[in-house]
Amino acid sequence: MNSEPTLPRLVVLPHDSIFEVAFNAGYWKYVRGTVTALADQIELQYSDQLGKQGWSGFEILVDGQSVVIDYSDFLLVNPLSAAFEHWLRFHHTPAFCPYPNLGSFPPWSFWDWQDYQTALQGPRYTASGESIIYRHSSLENQLPNAVERRTRALQILEQHCGDRLRTGFIEQAEYFQDCLHSLAVVHIPGSHPHILDRSVQQMFAHGVCVISPDLWSTCLEQRPQAGVHYVGILDDYSDLPEKVQWVAEHREQATAIGAAAQQFFADHCTPQAIWSYIHRRLQKK
Repeated sequence: MNSEPTLPRLVVLPHDSIFEVAFNAGYWKYVRGTVTALADQIELQYSDQLGKQGWSGFEILVDGQSVVIDYSDFLLVNPLSAAFEHWLRFHHTPAFCPYPNLGSFPPWSFWDWQDYQTALQGPRYTASGESIIYRHSSLENQLPNAVERRTRALQILEQHCGDRLRTGFIEQAEYFQDCLHSLAVVHIPGSHPHILDRSVQQMFAHGVCVISPDLWSTCLEQRPQAGVHYVGILDDYSDLPEKVQWVAEHREQATAIGAAAQQFFADHCTPQAIWSYIHRRLQKK
């Protein structure tokens, strides 16, 4: 007896020329990568008839049904979404429950999913290091609140961690190795104080323990939990030194948190998980 398909057969994307800003085309590239990672199971086509929906969304077709992917970092509900049965938010949160047409597409993690396979096959994080990783791509951007928050956390870490602290931008491959051999990674979200950023997604994929403020973003409508998938801190970061010390004194538990985060990523953030979720949504009557 043939089993029911768990993935869509055909995904149609717009061309990346619809994006005026190259950075925004990166979101499209991420979505495309989740399809091409399953090239032996999902056919990918492109159409000139598909385009943007508002400032942060673009329409795709999945087995002939319209779906909008919305990469907005913000919590406001786009009024345009009311016209669509399936509007998938990168930063979906439990606050969107009153809007059943708003679903989840996990936020950007990898462009090239071979990087994820490399993470699975590489060294394992064991919380055996002493370094505290606090590396953001830039503290000088156009998001003043992010700069203020990240600078405040940096000052706290500098005061309490001394020469154990690792800061500054480095190449991605070196960064991953840095994190794997660390005690823990501290991350302060960017455009929103509780957003699930790409670097945290990548740390989850590598199984590294992350210290972070409360994360509100869901992945396929499942939210990572503080104390289970990461070590939570207060919104003012005042307990950051205490949580760093907790990891130092509970290394086995920190390793277990990293492993739970890695399983969360496997279950809710990989191409197979993403397109299975979308297929199930489209099948609901």
